[in-house]
Amino acid sequence: MNREKHELDYDLLAKEYVENLHTTLRNFTPGPDFLETWVYEENHNSSVLGILESADEADLAEVKIKISRAIVDEMDLETLHAASDAGDRRSGRERRRHHWHFSSVDYDRRI
Repeated sequence: MNREKHELDYDLLAKEYVENLHTTLRNFTPGPDFLETWVYEENHNSSVLGILESADEADLAEVKIKISRAIVDEMDLETLHAASDAGDRRSGRERRRHHWHFSSVDYDRRI
């Protein structure tokens, strides 16, 4: 297992992804290298699950994602929790290594 730990700002990642999409032709990764294959989606639940899949593929020990209250309020957290427990149903593929644990969604909006 890769012992790296990452703390991400989801709002900033999403903003940089969209900005780079329009200005950079190739090789834009809005964050750590493990996000190279991540694709931002307007559906925030899907987008966050994509981050978790990328972390799983990189065999990371821990990823913390900070999400603004405005975006959290748009998300279906119950569905996100259920999807994280079952693996990614969009691809029909189960997680390879890790259980995705949501420690809390509290006032600073970290999951």
